[in-house]
Amino acid sequence: MNDKKVYIVRCNKIIANVFDTKEKAFNSLPKKNDFTEVSQSVRTYDGEEAFIPTVDNFYLDTPIYVHVAEHTEEVMGLPIYYPQETCVYEIKEFNVK
Repeated sequence: MNDKKVYIVRCNKIIANVFDTKEKAFNSLPKKNDFTEVSQSVRTYDGEEAFIPTVDNFYLDTPIYVHVAEHTEEVMGLPIYYPQETCVYEIKEFNVK
């Protein structure tokens, strides 16, 4: 049998999407811009180590924190207010038979 893998993206413990590659799953996260910070931390022998994850360098099954700062953007001529928010994403790998 041919085993395949799928990658599930969870946002605040709710399934947000399913992808066939981990790169697609990571790229579905909100993009880093002037108002958005993305970070991931792992526990090492020296303690917690925080870093900015990239499509080539992130850990599966480990929380990815996406923090959006409070700001206002103009969309189609209307000001849209975005409150400060931190979402916890997680990308999990599953085998499908």
